[in-house]
Amino acid sequence: MDSRDPVLIMGAGPTGLTCALVLTELGVPVEIFGKYTAAAAVGCLARTMELFARYGLADRFLALGDPRDELAIYADGKQIAQVSLQGGRTEFPHMFLCPQTETERVLRDRLAELGVYVQWGWEFSGYDTVENDYSDPTPSGGVIVRLRNVEMDFNRPRSKVCRGAYLIGCDGAHSRVRKSIGAAFDGRRIDIKIATGDVEVDADWPSAGRYVFTIHPDGIVGALRVRGSFCYRIFAAWSKQDPEELTPDAFASTLYKRLAPEPLRNLRVLSTSLFTIQERRASHYTSGDGYVFICGDAAHVHSPAGGQGLNLGVQDAENLAWKLAMVYLNQADPALLKTYAEERIPVADDVIVRSHKLFNTTMAGSSMKTFVLKHAAPFFASAPRKLHRKRFEQAAQLRVCYPTS
Repeated sequence: MDSRDPVLIMGAGPTGLTCALVLTELGVPVEIFGKYTAAAAVGCLARTMELFARYGLADRFLALGDPRDELAIYADGKQIAQVSLQGGRTEFPHMFLCPQTETERVLRDRLAELGVYVQWGWEFSGYDTVENDYSDPTPSGGVIVRLRNVEMDFNRPRSKVCRGAYLIGCDGAHSRVRKSIGAAFDGRRIDIKIATGDVEVDADWPSAGRYVFTIHPDGIVGALRVRGSFCYRIFAAWSKQDPEELTPDAFASTLYKRLAPEPLRNLRVLSTSLFTIQERRASHYTSGDGYVFICGDAAHVHSPAGGQGLNLGVQDAENLAWKLAMVYLNQADPALLKTYAEERIPVADDVIVRSHKLFNTTMAGSSMKTFVLKHAAPFFASAPRKLHRKRFEQAAQLRVCYPTS
C-alpha cells in the first residue's frame, strides 16, 4: 500500500474518532471528516473503558466520568428494589457516566496531540476505486472520494476530491457510505417513541452513583445525574396518553404524573428530544472491492435500552482499525479484513435482540407489565451474586468473544 495515501474516515463521532486514534497510534496516516457533531449517549461500559485504557486514555475519562454502582427501582413513590451494578471481572467494574460531548472531546484532544484534526463541514457524496498496478512493487490501489461542502463558507470550494488507501464510513444511521456500497439496511421501526430531556430539579433522587427507574403504567421513567447538584438526564417512553407534541411543558407534565408522589421541586426543563426506535443491521459491512467499510450506527441501530450503542460502535472501530493497520503496513494478508464483518455482525445481531427484549420488558408501558415488574423487581434484586456478575458482564460487553476466529 502506498504510504502516502491515508485512510479516509467519514464521521467524527466516537466511532470515527476511535478509528482515527487506533490507526494513528499504530502508524497509519488518516484524514477524518465530519459533517457536524450530534451528541446523545452518556455511558461508557467496562469493555469500552478497557479499550480506552489500551491507548492511555482511561485516566482522562475517569477524571470526567461518574461511576454508577446501583440501580434503584421505584413504584408508587417508594423504592421497591436496589440492584448492584458492580461485580464484573474487570479493572472498571462500573458503568461510567460521561456525556458524549466529553467523550468526543477527549478523543479529539488526543488526536490533536498526535497531529490529527477533524476537517469539519464535509459530506460524502461518492467514491471510485483505483485498481492496483501489479507491475509496481508498491501496490497503489485505493479509493478516490468525492466530498461536498455543507457549510456556508464561500472561502473554500463547494466540493473536493481526496485519494485514500481505504474509506471507513462512520457517518451514522443515514450513512451515505453504506448506501454507496449497496448495503441494505433491513429491520423494523418500533412504534413507541422515546422522549429524553436534561432537567434541573430539586429532588431526593437520584443520588450520586445511582440510576433510578420508576415503574408506571404509561411507561418507565429513567433518571441519572449528569452534572452539577440538580441536573439530570431523564428518558421516558412517550405513550399515546402523552401530548402529541413534545414541549418543555409537556415533558414536565409527564414527569409530574409518572413520578408522583415524588416531590419535584423547582423543575426546569433545559432541553428535550423525541425519537423513534429503529432496529436495523446492514446486509454487509464491506464493499465488494474490499476498500470501503462501515462501522457503528452506519452498520447497525437498535433500542437505547442497556446503553449499548456508543460502546458497540467504538468496539467495531478498534476491531477494524487494528486489522486495517496490519494490512496497510504489510504485516498481514488482506484476507484478515474479512474477519471484521465475520466477527462484528453476530455481536450486533445479539445486541439488537437483547436491547429489544429489555426495551419491550421495561420501557413499553401497560398495566399488566407494570404489575409484573413491580413483583419481579425484588426477586431480580435478590438474585445470587454469581448471576448478577454474569448479567453485568453481559451488559458491559465483557463476554463478547470470537470462538471461530
